[in-house]
Amino acid sequence: MKRMPFWAVLAFLAGCATPINPSAYNPRHIRKIQRLENKKPDKALAKYMFYLELTRFATNAHAGLEQPDEPLSFHQSSLKRQVAALSKNLPASPTPLGIPAIYQDHIESLTLAWQGVARAYLVKGDWLRAERNAQNAIELIKLKSILPVAAAEYVKSSYEGLKTIYDRTGQVGMSYSAQLNIELLEEYLKSEQAKDDRALAAKISNESSIMVSKCNRLVAAVNQATMNEMGNTLTMMASMTALTAQAQALDQYEAALGGMVTPQLLQMQTQLMMNMMTFVETQVEFAMAEPTTLASELASSLNPMLNAYMVEQLVDPRRGVDPYSPYKRFCSNVHSATPDEALKSEADVIAQRVDRLKLVRDKGAEKKTREEVAEFGGEFTVFHNKAIKIQAIALSAAH
Repeated sequence: MKRMPFWAVLAFLAGCATPINPSAYNPRHIRKIQRLENKKPDKALAKYMFYLELTRFATNAHAGLEQPDEPLSFHQSSLKRQVAALSKNLPASPTPLGIPAIYQDHIESLTLAWQGVARAYLVKGDWLRAERNAQNAIELIKLKSILPVAAAEYVKSSYEGLKTIYDRTGQVGMSYSAQLNIELLEEYLKSEQAKDDRALAAKISNESSIMVSKCNRLVAAVNQATMNEMGNTLTMMASMTALTAQAQALDQYEAALGGMVTPQLLQMQTQLMMNMMTFVETQVEFAMAEPTTLASELASSLNPMLNAYMVEQLVDPRRGVDPYSPYKRFCSNVHSATPDEALKSEADVIAQRVDRLKLVRDKGAEKKTREEVAEFGGEFTVFHNKAIKIQAIALSAAH
């Protein structure tokens, strides 16, 4: 084992703060594991699971045993408190997860790990665990405040994994539903809003780099002050030891003289007084900008009408040029696959409602469009839930 440098030992003993290391949460660690999936799936699975447990432990340890699944706002509040302490020259380790770009890297890494676990179980033929872990990846994004573009890409990837699972297990309706979500997310990713969101992502990345630099400069300054103080303490201890020895020598000399004053005695007394020292102190000031507020997170569910962002797609053309075609394809797929005549008729009705929605939105009447979308949401939810259940039952009955 490599020996810790002496300066690092001193820093540890002195209670120095830890600077932010952006690479600690970088997704490249997960991408290395992905390369193992084809040749060594069991090893990849073990590494994914180890990473998830290790990250949970490390995050807990850094956050003072707080839950690692806290939102960005929680970590930003912690970071502000830590920066306030550092500005008073008090050692405090700033939490990396308070930096928006690092937080997003953290969520991406966890999402990729859950997706990797799902793929590993898919290879093993363990459909239940594969589905559960793919859903874990979606739920992780659902609960987090990260940039919409990134969230859409991660969720889309997870839906693709779920679709593979449903295709292989014969859950036709669930597969169609996953495909619907994939297509809606693709509509968003090529929309005008996505372009704006990518520009926001670039801005936040730049601001995050500035925040890291400022935090680390502050940490370095406080650590230097701490080390200086420790050095001063060690110097003072050495000086006190020397002064004590000097005072003892003076006492012995005075005793030997029997009360007689000599030039040598006066010189020793004067030197002892001149050796008394004082110390200096430093102050560091630091001003940190308000944390960047990120766009709302994407909710996720197999039913897109339970996803606020996808509902907004039906209202705002900037969020998707044609979100209607995926709904019509879903209706067509259900109509073709189900033996239930009632459900076939319901699929036709929903398809007609989609056409009507498009006409209303094309007229630019936002208020009317929102009213129509709200009404459509309830109707589609009822239809969607039936479609999923009947498809699975119909297929199993056929076999």
